[in-house]
Amino acid sequence: MEARVAVLEQIAKDTQETLKDIKSDISGIRSDMKSDFRWILGVGIAAFGSLAGLILKVLANLPPHP
Repeated sequence: MEARVAVLEQIAKDTQETLKDIKSDISGIRSDMKSDFRWILGVGIAAFGSLAGLILKVLANLPPHP
């Protein structure tokens, strides 16, 4: 009977360690996602600004409408 209890206790310890590893992996993934999102947001804003500037330049150079 004690051998079975020892096996169950070992399983519980292993499960606890695995859960700790999973939690740390998830927190690492979250921080990576935040930095990736900020980078993508920055690129999107820069692209939008560039396109807006280009459109304004083209519109400013159009001949007047008769």
